[in-house]
Amino acid sequence: MIDNLRAEVANLRDQSDVTPQIDVVNAELRRIQEKAKMEGEKADLRREKDNLNGECRLLKNRLRSLDDMMKIKEEKLRGRSKDTYAAVKWLRQNKHLFSGNVYEPMMLVVRAYYLSWPCPNTLKYHCRC
Repeated sequence: MIDNLRAEVANLRDQSDVTPQIDVVNAELRRIQEKAKMEGEKADLRREKDNLNGECRLLKNRLRSLDDMMKIKEEKLRGRSKDTYAAVKWLRQNKHLFSGNVYEPMMLVVRAYYLSWPCPNTLKYHCRC
């Protein structure tokens, strides 16, 4: 029994030497936790970047679609009246010469909006500028 107590006392002395090892392990644990936190933030930023890139692509496609619609309208105008088409081109290049607003032909500026809403008799009055 005395030998057992002496062994326990010896173990207690050895445990006091373990404190620096515990400090090292705790420091390593903090480093690993910090790294995991940084990896999580990195993943969040990557997801946000992917979302923003997707939104950017969507907006670019929408802009391209609007540009295509404008080109189609311009081609229709050119087919109907070459002089008016030439005047629109000139106006776009020389807007700085006017002190007020000079508007382009209505067929270029106005676009149909929710064509399913109005009745067919008043369709020509339902537009959005």
